[in-house]
Amino acid sequence: MLIVLLARALRLPAGTIGVFFSIASVGGLVGALIASRVGRRLGQGRAILTSQAACGLFGLAVPLAQRGWVLWAVSFSLAIAYLANVVYNVTQLSFRQGLTPERLLGRMNATMRFVVWGTLPLGGLIGGVLGQLFGARPTLWVAAVGALLPFLPLFFSPLRTKGDGGPA
Repeated sequence: MLIVLLARALRLPAGTIGVFFSIASVGGLVGALIASRVGRRLGQGRAILTSQAACGLFGLAVPLAQRGWVLWAVSFSLAIAYLANVVYNVTQLSFRQGLTPERLLGRMNATMRFVVWGTLPLGGLIGGVLGQLFGARPTLWVAAVGALLPFLPLFFSPLRTKGDGGPA
């Protein structure tokens, strides 16, 4: 829906859209470089919680995209969301692998990939239907608000007190 918003609603040229996503993607690269340091500094539990919250909060800027300086502010906000997303992914995977007995690592990883990646087609379908019915920007608002929800179970779990860098 973001590409639909940028290309159709804002009528941005392909090159501008490419620069927008290039700037945002730098966040993912930086996240990969700092993920282990963030995990060590905050502890895995707090790093997971903090990065999930940051991803959701900075993602709220996406539906605000407009031509001009706001577009670039949204791109930088999305870069921070991507950074936080990579930190989250690296840290939570490391945490899960630290908790799982070695003989079950393959099953655990396969199950998590099935659960997480298996929902992507459903999300794409729902996003497409919402986009068709309500337009790109309202659909992006639904997605942005929805991206805040994964923080809640993490916040209310024992994970938030796991600041020692290791499993409980």
